[in-house]
Amino acid sequence: MRYPSAVLLLFVLFGTFNVLEAGGGAVSNNESPLKTDKSKIQMLQTYAPAMIRDPDSEERAILINVTADGECSAGELIDDQCKVHPLAVAYMQEDEGGGFDIHAAVSLDEGSSWKRINLSNNAKRTSTYNGRMCFTEDEDHDDDGDGEDCDGGERRRLEGEVTTFTFHGDNFKPTIVAKGNKILVAWTSTNCKGGVPKNQGDGDGPYGGDEDGADDNNKLSSSDRESDRFLVKGRQMCHANIPDKNTPFSCVWAARGMVDAKDGTSVWSKPERLTSGRRDALQLVASAHKEAWALAWQEDPRGLRVGEASGPGDGMSGATVNHKTDIWYSYLSESDFFGWVDDPDSSRMNIRENSTFSEPVRVTDNAACKVEHKTQADETPILDQDGNLMPMVDEHGVYVQKGAPYCQEVCPNVIVDPNPQARYPLSCVTQTGIPLNGDTGASRPNMFLIDDSGIVRVVLAYEESKGLGKGPAESHRRLEDDDADADEREDWGKNIYYHTFPYNVPDKIEHGMMVNLPELTKNNEPAVTVDGTEFLTKNARRVRMIVQPPNNWGVERLAMVLLYREGEEGHGHPAHIIMRRFIGGYMPGNLECTKTRNHPDTKKAVCVEGSKDLNEDNTPQPDSLDDARAHRGFLRGDFLVVGYTYTDNWGRGNPDRHDLFVRRSFDGGKKWTNANGVKEGPVNLSNVKAEREGPSWSVMEPRLFATPGTIGSPKPKHFSDVQNSAVYYVAYSTTHKPDEYGGKANEKDEPMDLVWTMTDNYGESYKEVWNDVAEKWQYPWFAKVKGANDDAGFAGAQIQTNPAGTKVFASFQANVNNVAEQNFLSGGSPCRGNGVGSDVCSNSTLIGDTLLLKYDLNDDKKVDSKDEKCLQIRAGGVTGLNCDPDLENYDLNGDGIANGQDLKLFRRAVGEYLKRTVLDGRRTYLRHRE
Repeated sequence: MRYPSAVLLLFVLFGTFNVLEAGGGAVSNNESPLKTDKSKIQMLQTYAPAMIRDPDSEERAILINVTADGECSAGELIDDQCKVHPLAVAYMQEDEGGGFDIHAAVSLDEGSSWKRINLSNNAKRTSTYNGRMCFTEDEDHDDDGDGEDCDGGERRRLEGEVTTFTFHGDNFKPTIVAKGNKILVAWTSTNCKGGVPKNQGDGDGPYGGDEDGADDNNKLSSSDRESDRFLVKGRQMCHANIPDKNTPFSCVWAARGMVDAKDGTSVWSKPERLTSGRRDALQLVASAHKEAWALAWQEDPRGLRVGEASGPGDGMSGATVNHKTDIWYSYLSESDFFGWVDDPDSSRMNIRENSTFSEPVRVTDNAACKVEHKTQADETPILDQDGNLMPMVDEHGVYVQKGAPYCQEVCPNVIVDPNPQARYPLSCVTQTGIPLNGDTGASRPNMFLIDDSGIVRVVLAYEESKGLGKGPAESHRRLEDDDADADEREDWGKNIYYHTFPYNVPDKIEHGMMVNLPELTKNNEPAVTVDGTEFLTKNARRVRMIVQPPNNWGVERLAMVLLYREGEEGHGHPAHIIMRRFIGGYMPGNLECTKTRNHPDTKKAVCVEGSKDLNEDNTPQPDSLDDARAHRGFLRGDFLVVGYTYTDNWGRGNPDRHDLFVRRSFDGGKKWTNANGVKEGPVNLSNVKAEREGPSWSVMEPRLFATPGTIGSPKPKHFSDVQNSAVYYVAYSTTHKPDEYGGKANEKDEPMDLVWTMTDNYGESYKEVWNDVAEKWQYPWFAKVKGANDDAGFAGAQIQTNPAGTKVFASFQANVNNVAEQNFLSGGSPCRGNGVGSDVCSNSTLIGDTLLLKYDLNDDKKVDSKDEKCLQIRAGGVTGLNCDPDLENYDLNGDGIANGQDLKLFRRAVGEYLKRTVLDGRRTYLRHRE
């Protein structure tokens, strides 16, 4: 809805879009020319006293008192005190030694000041690697005990080959989740010494553990090896895949924190190390539930591969993986979260040995389980009467394994490995018929914990390479395999797989359910490989999960949506966003299928329809090179919103832009409509400027954030703690695509402005503000460069709001080479750099309580049936009942007129305000505090 500046007073009075206050500051407080990156923000669900940090010492906090007129400069007035929902941010910050540490910061004044802590604190420390030489593309190591390198060939590494080098600790990409007053931060690190809770009080390191000696996990007794079913423990390895330096593998770390609701004190544990660095860990995801905390990640036995950067990333995202890369999982029971004790020599808590995360397990089945075969004295194979290799068995009739201890449990049968290079040609076959020959790799997991009828359930999805041969052309080899001399593969690319299990009974060495559908032959049968064992599919990757618990399901009983990119074969090629729905539950059988066909060989029914292409309405013509990416979404009952960036003219060297589009469904994804049920195509929210010649403007790193659930149900402490499902927020960075990148993926371009908007009517309209200088309506911004020659840039927005949607909090990355403006309504500056380096910044914006009175059409400070009557009368062209005479305030969907469509929207949205009667018990839709 748009209003000229002459009616700005009506903004304030009726709350159409009233930014009452905008502020923020530097989360990282980086005064050096060093870098920051990868911030994540959480709003805690508990209340704590509102306090501001002393600018001379952040260790000292000053209580924010109620003003004489009964107001709070931060937070809400509760029980005659100013109280806030604490904010917590985790981020990377560079150290002078060259590596990054993981930091956390807590704010008790809604982002104006922060209490910071270095959680990892090892980037300054120099460690020594003393072990096997870092392997290259031609040299490998035997990670899984199967006697082969990661490509299935004979192991070339001699046990005596060692190398020694020094390195600084380096920590990567934190993830943060919060629940109640608790916080969990997890990350990966090249520092894989110490951090074992039983040793946390020992050693010379500042946070305990065997920091300066040999790693405790490197000293394995024979009993340790027998009990380490999944080969979690072992000596840290390294690789040379990253150019110009030896790089140790990374391991998984986690730290726990809490904010005391009584005095606002924050307490942190020492970090706990979950893995050993035997394989390279990355792409951590975390989730929290009232009964548990969970982590999932990928581990690559050959180390992070530097991709070709043909897709949207920089080639270091972990999407390009080696064979045998598995998805791993670990959990922490809620009862063990505070399983810590004071350390007299540290301000941080020691984790008890019996309160650690569970032993990590391999969820997926990509590592190899090999079986030895019988040979003559000269190692010539002994064949049976049919000419087949004869597997070796022990005195108990069990196959003699070459692999991790778990292989004994999952090997009822064997097959001959199709890879002719295999030193051990016999591979295990699981009970479900899956060969464990190590020719696939999984990456980029997504995971959530969800309450499912009393069971805390894990839902987990990821992408996995197909393992169907080696690849037809040099330009395609690196998508899945690297052997230039190998046979051509029948199909290549990736598939999407899904698992679900109780949080404390995880899948172990399971294949999962394939989510993307098979391609069809001319006879509309599922296309399969020559041997009929695998489906031929398109290239599916980058899965995202949108999930809601059963008590939030709507009429359609939509439990979960999976979104992923899918396109033709090709590394980094264009793709569309595909959606699949889970109806009535989270089990594989709940995945919607609208048509089946019989498998051409087995004759079993196979799902061939059940997905939706969200870009069908975007595509200008069937053979166009259009591309969609950066998909996001949320679910609120039957209300589903999906956002993504899209271009209708994709191609390297092409200057065309990616815009941000949003799609809405009010029936759980069955139809795409507006709030009144009228069919609606994708809505372009950004409409960035297109240049006729040269580089074009574009959108990067979009965000879509819906208001969280009600806090303190059934009796919230404040009306702003009651969820307003009609509100959601959108943010994105703009970029001017430079010529030197040739129009390749957006993320390679430098970010500029960080734009945001919001809707309070289910997306019928999005809020804009009037720019007096430019004399135009535009979205507000969290941060903006000052001019065309300013080389500052802002990106990576992470958003949190209160349940009512009246306050929005954001953290973001600022490359501040010149002082840049924050939201122009406040004129503040998010971070003031010293000419170089970067900061993690915050923005806190108060939309105003008046947002809740959008539907108070007779100005009696409540929303009730009289307001609905006003709308009915006004839509008919008459006035009465002391109703607001201004026609614009009845235009609830922003289409310029007041009619029956606005009446329908009123009736849909008024349900959001019925929730707030729990605060006063009255039979009104909403009563605003006086």
